[in-house]
Amino acid sequence: MKDINDILNHVNNILADTAKTRSGKKPERYKIKKIPVDNTQKLKQLLQAEYSTAYKKYLDGKAIFRGVYPNDAEWIGKYSVLKPGIRIAYFTKNNLYTRLFSGILPSWRNYPPRNNCFIGSSSTGKALVYARWAMRVEEWEDNLYVLLPKNGANICICPTSNILFAFPKILKMREKSVKFKHLNDFQDGFMDFIGSITLIIYELKIREAGKNISKDARDKYFGLLRIRRLLKESLDSGGTAGIISILNILSKYLSEYIDDLINIIEEADPVLKSRGFKAKDRYNALLFLKELKKYNTTNLLEYLDIILNAKENGFKNVTIEDYNIKALVTKKVGESGQEVWTDAECLYVNKPFLESLI
Repeated sequence: MKDINDILNHVNNILADTAKTRSGKKPERYKIKKIPVDNTQKLKQLLQAEYSTAYKKYLDGKAIFRGVYPNDAEWIGKYSVLKPGIRIAYFTKNNLYTRLFSGILPSWRNYPPRNNCFIGSSSTGKALVYARWAMRVEEWEDNLYVLLPKNGANICICPTSNILFAFPKILKMREKSVKFKHLNDFQDGFMDFIGSITLIIYELKIREAGKNISKDARDKYFGLLRIRRLLKESLDSGGTAGIISILNILSKYLSEYIDDLINIIEEADPVLKSRGFKAKDRYNALLFLKELKKYNTTNLLEYLDIILNAKENGFKNVTIEDYNIKALVTKKVGESGQEVWTDAECLYVNKPFLESLI
């Protein structure tokens, strides 16, 4: 196998192809771009031209809604055309599934990329979840928009109101006290798994080399201890090639050491204690190792595409012309309707204002 440090140094270098710089700031070209609509007359023209299909769907009761924070509503105004920028998942420690669903997993490659999209809902109640920082329902509605994708846009339709609950296989995974309630739990567990196995594989490599291991040999395997950090950074702000490279490195090591890893964990090898492994760490690592055995693979991308497969989990990829989800208009804030997203340019129109035009 090629020196892992050479590969990881390459991955580190291609983090320059970022959606967010190391300083935490997004380059200008990755931000959402606003194209102002001059006046109501121009808006009406757009509704009859480039956004006519989505507008007709809205009139037919098949609208897409999006709630926004008050400061975003002020920026958008009553109506604007917006182009999506590069996005990182909110309210989660890891950006794994967002990147996997953005051209990495084979089953997702024809879908709108999750990291470059606008997310909406077929339900006003779900959309209002993201607008409820205002105090009164009337104020929430000021932050509720009808999302009108441009003619010909691709739309991904989630089978549930929230993508986090759209993967049944995740709910069945369990090892002792470790189980997952939703997609965020799964991706956090997967990242912890990466950290655990790279640490154990490093110790295995040192053990194989014997007590008289040279500093050069030790340094050769030190890159294993950098994998989790580099993977996290790549998921947040790196290019697709770096993510794939890291997962392929790990897959090659797993093909060689999966049985050893299982034995070390099941037999409570002293290395686990010396490295500070807690019971949850052991059970989590064992869960994923058994999963790989169950599906007869050590290829991590292949495994992830089995668990998170787009079609098998009921996700649909349609054009706006074929979008036919009935809208649910309700003031009851909460999970309802179906989550949808598109990577297309969209016309945002404040819902009460759009209704006033009819």
